[in-house]
Order: sequence, then C-alpha cells, then structure tokens
Amino acid sequence: MGNHQSRRESAAEIRTAVLDDTRSEIAAHGWTVIAVFPTEGDPGPSFAYTVGLSAKQLPELAIYGLPGQAAHPVLNEVARRMVASGVAPQSGDRIEGVLVGNVPLVAVAMADATDLNLVRELYGAVAAAVQVVWPDSAGILPWEEGSQITEAGQPVRGCPPAARPLYHASRLPVATAEELADLIADQPRRSLLAGDGGDLRRDNSIRARRAARALVAYAQHLGGATLTEEVEVAAGDLLGDLRHLFDALGVEWDAAVASSEVHYRAEIFGEL
Repeated sequence: MGNHQSRRESAAEIRTAVLDDTRSEIAAHGWTVIAVFPTEGDPGPSFAYTVGLSAKQLPELAIYGLPGQAAHPVLNEVARRMVASGVAPQSGDRIEGVLVGNVPLVAVAMADATDLNLVRELYGAVAAAVQVVWPDSAGILPWEEGSQITEAGQPVRGCPPAARPLYHASRLPVATAEELADLIADQPRRSLLAGDGGDLRRDNSIRARRAARALVAYAQHLGGATLTEEVEVAAGDLLGDLRHLFDALGVEWDAAVASSEVHYRAEIFGEL
C-alpha cells in the first residue's frame, strides 16, 4: 500500500512540475508547443500542439505526423501570424509561406481534440482547436486522390474541405523503355497551343509524352540492355546523367528542381 501511495504521489508531483513549467513558458512567450511521441502502449503517430492560445481567445493548433523538431517551427510560425492578426484560420484556409517550396498548409477545425491533454488541464476544456495539415511532396493533401500520406501517418481530426480535382497524365501501360518506344512510335508529336487549356488531363498527357521521347532517345543512344530495363531504372539513369549535365553547364540543380516542382504542382491542380 505504501509503495502504491508513493508512486501516486510521485506521479502527481511530476504532473504538477509539468504544469508549472508549461505556465512559465506561456508567461514568457505567450504560448508553448508540446510534442508527443509514440510509445509501446500508444503506437500512434507523433504529434505536437500549442498550449496558451486559448487565453488569447484563439484556437490552439495541432499538427500530426511530423517529428517534434519539424513540428515546432511550423506551429510557432502559424501561431505567431495568428496572434499578430488576431484572426484564426478557418477550415479550408491555405497557409502559405511556411513550408519549404511554398507548398501551402491547410487548416482544419478539430472536431476531436482529445489529444490536447495539457490544454484541458490548464483551461478545463479545449474551447477551439485547428489542425494544421501538411501535404505530400506534390502538394496533395491526405484526403485527395493520389496522396502519398496515409491516415495512419497523418490522421485528420476534423472534417476536411472538398478535395480538389487533379489532372494527372494518363497512365502509359509499359514496363520497359523498349515498350515505351513502341507505344509512342506512331503517335503524332503534339504541342500545347497558347490559350488551349480545355482538357487539362490531356495537356499533362502531352507533356508526359514529350518527356517520354527524351527518355526513349536516351535509352536508344545507350542501346544494349538499357532498352529492356524497367522504365523506372532507365528514368533514374537519365536523371543521374542530367545532374552531371547541370554540373557541366554550371546550372544550379536544386533551384531547377524546385522550379520544376512549382510548375508540376500548378499543372496537376490546373492552376496555370
């Protein structure tokens, strides 16, 4: 009985110290960020959330699926903007200029804020909370077609906005560079005409076939086993050699890749 009592008192003392530290952080900075990591007993995704914004009559913020060192600066930046403006993001609002590459975050009002334990302990309840949702590398959100983010990797604790239409190029039913060469051999060469944007999926399919001709020409130039390699291998070899070409030309590879990502996202979302 004595050991159980001692353990309960110890746990209570630790919790009191945590709450005192949290209050001190809020007093010093206006809010604090708490990171939570998976354990054997609770193997869910990592997440982080703010504590202290409730006292400013603003929603607390949460983000799921990022390690603490990445989640902290994101939440701090969104919180800083919210406090400066006094305006809370609404569900579906895009939050620009926080992630590298200017890929926007999206706000989702949290219907389930049970994870925000320290907020409840300090304020008695979670009055309001907003989840900051991050997209995959293509800018696609977890609830949109083709997203590389799983529900387990980034659960969404509220009702997401409507999914945007996506205009991916049509799939090419090939496995090797040789099959790709055969497929496009008899297809007419096409260009995108200025002002011709009536069929965005078709436009991106034309872009894909233009690149396919470059890949086939590369594979045919090398010859031999290259033509029978899987297209993924041939494409990877081409990218590697392109990087050497960028070195030889004195062109900045990372800047070009970043620029291409911006154009690609605009094209698949029909924003050009």
